[in-house]
Amino acid sequence: MGLSLSTLVANANPKAPPKVVLVPPMFERDIKDRDRFAYSSYDYLFAKRQLHFLFNDYVLQPGPQRIVPVRGLIRFSPPADPKISVEADVGTQPSMSLRYQPLGAAQTSTFIDVRANPLVPGDVTLRASWLDPSTGVGLFATAPLAKKISGTFAQLGARYSSPNFTAGAITTPRTGALSNVWAAGRYGALMLGASLRLDGATPGADKGSVGSEDVLGWVRGRTRCAIAYEPTFTNETGRGSFSAVVELIENRSLVVSFFQHMALSRRVLNPMESSNVVGITNYVDLGMQITVPTSLGDEEAAATKPGSAAATKSPSAADADAGQGSVNVAAAWQVNKNILVKCVVGSDAVSLSVGAKTWGRLGVVGAASVAYRYGDSRGLRYGGWLQLENFGAARYERGLAAASGRGVLQRHEASAQDVENAEGTRRVVAEGAEPDTYNVPPTDATRNFM
Repeated sequence: MGLSLSTLVANANPKAPPKVVLVPPMFERDIKDRDRFAYSSYDYLFAKRQLHFLFNDYVLQPGPQRIVPVRGLIRFSPPADPKISVEADVGTQPSMSLRYQPLGAAQTSTFIDVRANPLVPGDVTLRASWLDPSTGVGLFATAPLAKKISGTFAQLGARYSSPNFTAGAITTPRTGALSNVWAAGRYGALMLGASLRLDGATPGADKGSVGSEDVLGWVRGRTRCAIAYEPTFTNETGRGSFSAVVELIENRSLVVSFFQHMALSRRVLNPMESSNVVGITNYVDLGMQITVPTSLGDEEAAATKPGSAAATKSPSAADADAGQGSVNVAAAWQVNKNILVKCVVGSDAVSLSVGAKTWGRLGVVGAASVAYRYGDSRGLRYGGWLQLENFGAARYERGLAAASGRGVLQRHEASAQDVENAEGTRRVVAEGAEPDTYNVPPTDATRNFM
């Protein structure tokens, strides 16, 4: 038997491997906001949580201490039974949460947990949440386990949640009064919402009589309302990619903010990479928040009265008393699967952070941050984070098809894939493939509920 000419030519010129673009998992595992159904939906909409994470995660806030001890976070769940998990903060503000999800990852909105803070006497809270994805109806409760010490009362809430509408109320059974009601809806890219805080004094209580102006003023002083434009709310990661928001907070301040998440491709600058790797996907988050006061506080209002002592202050002093406005801009850049760089610039301080992460059965995150308050003679402040975690799905995003335009490489998801990596043959996903072919399909039935 002999070899044909075509066989010899094929062996002499093996087919070149396809060009690929690396797609790293997002730096944060999909374990945040698991408790959102135990609170008002309004506090989790309008890019509030995305901006909170962008401005605060791994970012050192200005304060009196120059060197801040390392903050330690632990997030563990036994692989044999992922229904139970433990989260603990062992830093300067210690806390711990023990959580049980009877339905596992299939429905994170149904859970029961115990949260404790050792620095506050009596701060031990039992929370429970249940939501039926087929109807959108849910109930939740928060009960202090040491109410005689903490002085807080249990609260019970009911909600309706769906991808396009949510409404609910929270009541305090001990007093029989409503404490909060909310509603929000989405039509296309437009979203509207409002939340009314009902606890505290009733309108006109100090006058003995109630007029229409008293009621309107009371409602305005306790209402938060927002309008947002979110053209790309749902994507592979279950997060909004762009949000532009205007919010009026209890007639005290106007907040204008925006958040944008982008998946961008760039060239690979690592000489150790394979020759067929032509690029890597980076994740970039941008956010800005401007707060403008819209009313005067009690002291400032008294200062405007003719003849008052405060009215004789210089213009510069009066402006300083009235000012509660702020401007904050932040950017986060995930360079690859291991490195995250973040910068926050505010009207009173600036912070720079760098985080590094290892992926495996036990994930380790280390971060260092430096902050400087303008005009602070004590100089820079330094702090760090150390986080251990072993649960939560890794999420990937390819970005726009025009931006990717090539095959996608994925190397950190399955054990079979690890073997391929060791042998030099890595998983390649064809261009135009559906997200389910390169992502772990979301199993949470309430993932996109409001």
